[in-house]
Amino acid sequence: MLVVDHSRIHTPAGSKRVAALLQRYGRRLTLRDLPKYSPDCMPLMLWNDWRDHMTHNHERDAIHQLETGSDDYFADCACHPENVLRTPGSPFANRYQNHRH
Repeated sequence: MLVVDHSRIHTPAGSKRVAALLQRYGRRLTLRDLPKYSPDCMPLMLWNDWRDHMTHNHERDAIHQLETGSDDYFADCACHPENVLRTPGSPFANRYQNHRH
């Protein structure tokens, strides 16, 4: 499952690559659209945080290392959602800025 925004390049009609992936993987791959307007649903801030932790200044030699690191990153996000809310760019970041744990 891929969660996508409403950009035309993320649709099979607007992207030959997306159309080919959906054709190739059939029912194993589905696209789910984000709401057209939802300021509380900002995947870009999570994407940027993931990139900061996983792809910037890394020393991985193989894709499986990136996959394993990504799995660990998202497992940590699931166990500690309060950390996700503190992520810069989150609409909730200011609420947690001076919060003591």
